[in-house]
Amino acid sequence: MNHIQTKTIPSEAARQPMIQAQQDEAAIFVLSENGTILEANPEGMQLLGDAQSQFHPEKHHIASIIPKLATTDLFKKDEERVNPYLRFLSRIGHKFEIITANGKQNSCELYFNDIKSDGQYRILIRIYPVHTNEAI
Repeated sequence: MNHIQTKTIPSEAARQPMIQAQQDEAAIFVLSENGTILEANPEGMQLLGDAQSQFHPEKHHIASIIPKLATTDLFKKDEERVNPYLRFLSRIGHKFEIITANGKQNSCELYFNDIKSDGQYRILIRIYPVHTNEAI
């Protein structure tokens, strides 16, 4: 894939229930099993600081936005599932620090899902800002 794709993620791929307002503000990424960003919605593109025409997958790993994921196995290969520890952290409301394209640090909640796309398993991450006085 030579560029990022912006597309609507089907509701069956997003397993946690959300209200429309939350869904509108979530940055959504689809990752390869090694953490390379393959697809993003417009909010995700904004976090990356890229326009769709400028995106180059080889230069964007999810750790560029969420540094804590640089040292975490994202995928449990023997079960073809997202790392259970990451699922646990998202379910208890753990706050992850993210770094936006302009270098600003924010706390966010992340939700991890695994999806099957084109015969391969992928990781879907939804990032929700923790509301403070400042916007992401």
